[in-house]
Amino acid sequence: MKKLISLVICFILVFSMFQPAFSESDTITWTGEVNNSWHEAENWTPKRVPGPGDTAVIPESKVVIISTDTTVTLDCSGEVTVEQGAHLTLTGISHLRNGTLGGPGNIIITGEESELIWFNGDIEGEGTLTVDPGARLVIDTDYSTYLYMRRPLVNNGHIAVDRGELWLFGGSKGTGSFMIAEDACLSFEEGEFDINGDIYNEGLFVIWSDGPVNSNAGYRQGSTGSTLLNFQEANPENYKIICFNSSVELDGRLELQAWDFVPGSFIPPGNTFEIMTYGSRTGEFSEITLYLDLYAADPLVISLELTYGDKSLVLAVTDDDPPELTGTYPAYGETFPPETRVDMLQLQFSEPVWGGSSNTEKKLYVYEEGQEDPIFEHAIYPNNDWYINGNGSTCLTVDLQFVPLESGKTYYVLIDEGAFIDWVGNGHPGISDSNTWRFTIEADTQPPTAPANLQCTYKNSGKIVLQWEPSTDDYGPVRYNIYGKEDTDENFVYIGDTQSTTYTLVKLSSERYISPSTTYNFIVKAVDGSGNESEESNRISVTTSSPPQLHWEESFIEIFEPGGPSPWYHGFTYGDGEYYAVGTYRTILSNNDLINTFWNREYGPLQLEPALKAIAYSNGRLVAVGGSSVYSKISGGAWTVSYPGSGIAALEDIVAGRDKETGNDIFVAVGNNEEIWWSENGTDWELCPLPSNIKNYDCRFYAVEVDEQGNFIAVGCVYGYDYGGNSTLLICKSTNGKTWNTSLLSSAVGQLTGLAYGNGAFVTGGGSVPGGFTGER
Repeated sequence: MKKLISLVICFILVFSMFQPAFSESDTITWTGEVNNSWHEAENWTPKRVPGPGDTAVIPESKVVIISTDTTVTLDCSGEVTVEQGAHLTLTGISHLRNGTLGGPGNIIITGEESELIWFNGDIEGEGTLTVDPGARLVIDTDYSTYLYMRRPLVNNGHIAVDRGELWLFGGSKGTGSFMIAEDACLSFEEGEFDINGDIYNEGLFVIWSDGPVNSNAGYRQGSTGSTLLNFQEANPENYKIICFNSSVELDGRLELQAWDFVPGSFIPPGNTFEIMTYGSRTGEFSEITLYLDLYAADPLVISLELTYGDKSLVLAVTDDDPPELTGTYPAYGETFPPETRVDMLQLQFSEPVWGGSSNTEKKLYVYEEGQEDPIFEHAIYPNNDWYINGNGSTCLTVDLQFVPLESGKTYYVLIDEGAFIDWVGNGHPGISDSNTWRFTIEADTQPPTAPANLQCTYKNSGKIVLQWEPSTDDYGPVRYNIYGKEDTDENFVYIGDTQSTTYTLVKLSSERYISPSTTYNFIVKAVDGSGNESEESNRISVTTSSPPQLHWEESFIEIFEPGGPSPWYHGFTYGDGEYYAVGTYRTILSNNDLINTFWNREYGPLQLEPALKAIAYSNGRLVAVGGSSVYSKISGGAWTVSYPGSGIAALEDIVAGRDKETGNDIFVAVGNNEEIWWSENGTDWELCPLPSNIKNYDCRFYAVEVDEQGNFIAVGCVYGYDYGGNSTLLICKSTNGKTWNTSLLSSAVGQLTGLAYGNGAFVTGGGSVPGGFTGER
């Protein structure tokens, strides 16, 4: 009895000592406190290395390295690397939630009903992933998520693609089966695929891999399933993409997609090819479609003729009809009114077409009737380019915007045979007859009406302003040629032209300026776009004024408050019957009788404010500038202030002129902070882009002027252009006040600070400049 009791006590002690070995599995979480080794107990909580029956949890962003054989249930959100020669064996229900299973070692899912459920992350590496008999790899992610397996797959169990997409990049072999659920996708991307288990498809089964995919088992596709086969190159030997050596049950769709094809590289019309072979077959695909991913905006969908044989599915290309040209712009024989701008050709075909040029160029030509050489020719390739647009559609456009098509001319279009082809290579027969596609732009022989009511609206001793009523023309805008002569001359001479109905002149020619006390005669003629000149306007005679007899008088300014600032004045102008002066302390004065009355203060002086440097008047608006400020007012209104560029300006001068291109009034202001500004109302300002050859330098502008025709000149200096850090002379010119070019960019040291215009010439000078510069417009 004592011996029995002793044995029982001994057994209890032994059981107590070895109880952990027989306890239920534990969940052990990775901390990585010591290093990255799986096999270090200090890296885990609790502090022991997980083994068979344990669930090892790898948190997100953690990195673990397995260097010897390990068996475990895995719950992974981090990165696990299996080193060369090691094996990671997964039992039970494992999860890959995120992160990576990788490395050169092998990974095995083993045990009856063991699973690796793949939610997200990657499986990669040189080692294999093996699914043993009775085990499963389950894809259960979002429907829009792609899971990439970049390691060889050995499937001897079952692959279930329940949700999302599984893309295999390492090939696959084994005796296991595949199941693709509805709305899920399995794609054979790269590698060798030797499948010896059945494939059940209710979703999308994609074959991207080069060469055939062999299956020694069956394939069953349900009504919701679709098989997508991709052609990688135009090689008929590769068209038989999948071989099922056992039975197939067919339903659903078969889709074929051709990549990197050019038109005509597919199977020629009348030929057939096998797309699939099988041991035996029941059922048929409900639909079969070919998508050509060429150069069209959307893939072209083509229906093919298919034949189910005893052992293979055979496709035939039956289209042997060339595309027809069903419409054109311009239409055959179309006649356009004079001055019509024909800037493109359009070709409408009966089916989508592409350019047929490959090794041999196929061209489209445009000829002017009576000329031997084409005025336009272009090779038509299957991809769009600068001139051709619309490949892969039924309507192609040929850009002719840089081809001069003139009024009074007839043109015709020729097209090489095969210049346009359909998807299988059927070529359009072309156009070789000059009488087929021709069109005419009629000549304009009718001149505009003569300008009426020519009159002089202003004159002085050296300037005359002409104005007239506009002419009309049947086919668009006109310009006006101005002719004049001295009363004693026999013939009129051409002076200039304008699109406006006013013209200011200070000279008859480059050598003959308008003189005081001289009689001149003028006429104006309208000219249309075809060069037809109208009858002359009425003739007028204008006698210029006598030269002014200058007599200087002193005018007075009312006394400011005692002890207040005493302004200095920088700029003067005249407008709306008033004289205006601006100066320091933001002072603005006005006077309508310089001799008999005092100057009136309209604004300022403000003792802490900087100076106003210049003032200009145009069409009922006064604008004064200085520093960062612009003061403006309309006739009878109050002065308002604005700040161009949110106060970054440093303005020195302003001028009011006319945009020669539009005829609109425009203010132009310049400053010494690399700036030229323009405004049409004096309150809203735009910064002009500087010419490209000076935009990266420190440019300073001090003065701006404009002539009667709207030619603007701005002068100043540029620092650093001579590589010595000196200021060198700068003159810029514009015909609209907005777009500027450099007229003088000198290496001469100095600054141009003053500028004046008169009698047809600009004159400028400044500090360190010996003499001055004179330039005519």
